[in-house]
Amino acid sequence: MSIGSSPKDGRTVWIRDEAAPVRGLDGTLLYWRGVMLDITERKEAEEKLRWSLDVLRRTLQQRRELARRLQNAQESERQRIAADIHDDPIQVMSAIDMRLQTLAEFPSSVTPEAIAGIETEVARGDRAAPLDALRAPSRRPRPGGPRSRAPACTSSGRRKPATGSSRSSTR
Repeated sequence: MSIGSSPKDGRTVWIRDEAAPVRGLDGTLLYWRGVMLDITERKEAEEKLRWSLDVLRRTLQQRRELARRLQNAQESERQRIAADIHDDPIQVMSAIDMRLQTLAEFPSSVTPEAIAGIETEVARGDRAAPLDALRAPSRRPRPGGPRSRAPACTSSGRRKPATGSSRSSTR
């Protein structure tokens, strides 16, 4: 049996009381034989262990939370990098497409320098290409608006053949 008692100095002292009856030959109780042990240090050590276990549990929970947050951050970064890797080539291809459309719309702007610029963009394949496309030769507005796809016609009203096409229009 453990008992907590308070001596005059105000601290708690833990005592373990072990006792056994001592009986006579006829079985009658003669007295009690026992020992009282001071187990205060053991109780304090148990309390420190409980406190340490509680701290350890909280620390493990915090580590799990931090690991989860780190994993989420790593996944977000992977997605961002994947998007950057994917988007850059797409932007380069879009810029080159825009440049080629400009050259197709304005055949007079097809010069060796313009072709060399496109070849450079294709060879570089970097982030500068989308900006270069915006610096393409000036875009003169066409009749019907800047994005009009109406076919060009000759003075006789017949459609002009497409640039670079080997077929001629016979309509």
